Amino acid sequence: MDLSARAPAGLLLEEFADGFAAELRRWGYSRASSAPHLEMLRDLAGWLDARGVPLSGLTSAVADEYAVVRRGCRYLRARQGLEPLLGYLRGLGAVPPATAVVPAARDEVLLARFGRWLSDERGLAPSSVGTRVDQARPFVAAVAGQFSTVTPSRVAELVTAVTAGLAPSSAQGRAAAARALLRFLWSESLS
Repeated sequence: MDLSARAPAGLLLEEFADGFAAELRRWGYSRASSAPHLEMLRDLAGWLDARGVPLSGLTSAVADEYAVVRRGCRYLRARQGLEPLLGYLRGLGAVPPATAVVPAARDEVLLARFGRWLSDERGLAPSSVGTRVDQARPFVAAVAGQFSTVTPSRVAELVTAVTAGLAPSSAQGRAAAARALLRFLWSESLS
């Protein structure tokens, strides 16, 4: 059955709301933390309808365009906020697979591997993976590829430097990401 011929894109997307809500609960989201994701699903449905984009046309590039529109929203403003929904829809085959991004720089390759580890080994949800990778990025840049020679005291100095000026909760998140990155690097050296 050709779903794209049945109804406008947004109506089709909204048909996935109940399943997406159940998937969010399976991933450990509470009803309160699921609400912004479901609101975004409805908003995205309207945005797709207004542009005449069928659900099958929700490519990575289209998602990037929508993310620009989301910047004015109160919740889930960054591109990674779309990842739980896109991952769910991709898993069902309702939207095209993600466009592979080949990291160019050594740091980006490391961060991509770190993201896969967070997902595969730690079981983090896609949005959490994106957040941790983004939070670890300044620490990776500060170390500049010298992880094998960095001392614990230098790690403390770098974490202090990359968290300077942040709100306490943001500093805590960035420090936690640096700690997770170091745990990843340690596990990689053992394998």
